[in-house]
Amino acid sequence: FEHFAVLRIVDSICNAGLIVVFARVLIVVATSPRMFAPRYGRYHRILGGILLLSLLLGLVDARAGPLLPPGWLWLYDASLSLCGLATAYSAAQEFGPAHEKIIQDASGILDTKATVTRSEMLEHCFYQIVNLGQILYIHSCTVVNAKYARLGLALLVTLPWHWRHRFPTNSFRKNYNVPGKGGGTHLIRLLYRIKKWQYVFYKHSLLHGLNASLAVAGCAVSPGGSQSLGSSSYFRLYWLCLNTAYVFEFFMQTLVKRGYMSMKNSGYH
Repeated sequence: FEHFAVLRIVDSICNAGLIVVFARVLIVVATSPRMFAPRYGRYHRILGGILLLSLLLGLVDARAGPLLPPGWLWLYDASLSLCGLATAYSAAQEFGPAHEKIIQDASGILDTKATVTRSEMLEHCFYQIVNLGQILYIHSCTVVNAKYARLGLALLVTLPWHWRHRFPTNSFRKNYNVPGKGGGTHLIRLLYRIKKWQYVFYKHSLLHGLNASLAVAGCAVSPGGSQSLGSSSYFRLYWLCLNTAYVFEFFMQTLVKRGYMSMKNSGYH
């Protein structure tokens, strides 16, 4: 990976994007720390704060580090997914009853008036479980040399999709396929189309495709296998971007709904 110029370009773009997004959110948090104080949704607020600090640690480790010992990366990554799962589930438990009766034309939170529904919170839990399985699988491939063992692990981490029907499904397609529904402007409808195909690319290439590739070829990314995928700088940055996107999509919408920032300044427009 280190020799591919295109990856260096992507690396620079991700770096710049992460710095801008984190700076914007941290400024809001620093100037309005009492957003974590109210009793309503207390556990979710605390877990969200811990998750935000964990992501910030990952950013510093990926860009200014490494701070975390290589042998601890799997523990940090697993903790990040578990914290994301706990945060999403606590939102569904504490805010879900009040949001259960919300009826929206379509899913997603790109519109200013959109509100995260309980079904979206629970759907988010499923993808945090998927994240947890994939990152444990990637780190396991570092020590599992037998191809058939890796194939077995790949099948194991695919099992959660067998129970996908037990979690809510919120389609992006309604945001742009049904006239008068979903996105309120042409730009928002375009963004939902991009979001749809972004998800398709993630699911088939970065999730299942990556898992299958590791099962067949292993996870060494340097000559002699001295560095594994899970500890490479490019993957660390990608994994941080993925987890940040999962969390900040909802967090920044909450900041907009509560008046801590405007939709224009949140980065959605």
